[in-house]
Amino acid sequence: MEAGTDAPSQKGSSMIAFDGTSGCQSLPSRLDREPVSGPVQDPPQPASSLTLNADQAATLLRLLDTQRELRTATPLHALVSDCLLWREGKRSGSGTKRLTDFLKSLLTAVPAGIAVSELTQDHVFGWLASKTTWNATTKRNAITALNTLFNWGVKTKRITENPIAGIEKPKATPRRDFVRDQEHALIVLTASDQQGKDLVEMAHETGARPQELRIMAARHVDLANHRIVIPAAEAKGRVRDRVIYLSPRAEEIVRRLLQTCGTGPLLRNADGQPWTPNAIKNRMDRIKERLGLKKLRLYGYRHAFAHKMLDQKIDSLTVATLMGHVDTQMLARVYGHVDENKSLLLSALNPDGKTIEATGTPSAPSQ
Repeated sequence: MEAGTDAPSQKGSSMIAFDGTSGCQSLPSRLDREPVSGPVQDPPQPASSLTLNADQAATLLRLLDTQRELRTATPLHALVSDCLLWREGKRSGSGTKRLTDFLKSLLTAVPAGIAVSELTQDHVFGWLASKTTWNATTKRNAITALNTLFNWGVKTKRITENPIAGIEKPKATPRRDFVRDQEHALIVLTASDQQGKDLVEMAHETGARPQELRIMAARHVDLANHRIVIPAAEAKGRVRDRVIYLSPRAEEIVRRLLQTCGTGPLLRNADGQPWTPNAIKNRMDRIKERLGLKKLRLYGYRHAFAHKMLDQKIDSLTVATLMGHVDTQMLARVYGHVDENKSLLLSALNPDGKTIEATGTPSAPSQ
């Protein structure tokens, strides 16, 4: 508002009425359509009808245009900084780290100082094309990270719209790197220390996520009910408690670790320190090289757990619950690998319930 004008002070309908000096008409207010973010505050909304002369109306519209320009000119690096600062205060863990890595990578690939409104899908596709070591799933996750950033910006009124809304994502490549029983036996047999053996055995017995294995502590143990309960505040997504049920072998390991772990994490490395993601990766890489395996990740044990449970004909909802999922969608899409278990598929067709062993690679169906 210019000095000397009467600022509207009442809230109500989003209509502005002009007086007779400029022709009497009502226009949809831009106050509702143009939310303001950051340090710029929304002007008070008018009452059900507010009379303004032509100069006052022009001033109000110029103010709204200025506010829109401020949001449109939001630098990409500033939005990234604000989002990550907010995220670090609300969430932690591998999800936040991946988001940080993707967003910082994007900033190095686009022109310095680019505004959010100037970013196009071509910028994104060029960035992804430069990442020759990323597979389709990683590139899909990168686009998801960008949508997370921009949707957060719209929600918090820092920007007016997501500049890459509707961008096409690559189709994810299902993971097929689960650890087979014979590989697990070799891993345990050749483990260089008890701490490494405990880590892979707990992964094998529980199907827990690597980050859950890293943070599970004495305070989470509920031996009376043969389980570990990670509170929602510490669990993935921070929505619900993560309950990890213990097999007899897993419970045996937990009972032994409780005698030495104190109040910290149960699983530790040979130096008595909690496992870090890098330490786990390095350990698995060394095992992979020693045993001549093509691929080995601790997460592969989670895939193997799902495969094993389904192979034992445990229903998919129970398996999903054991793995910490609220439904069976993730299990069906990513973890089950049922299509690779030919014997299980054949046995499902056997009315006597007998297991039918299958060998070799199935041939293509005849036309």
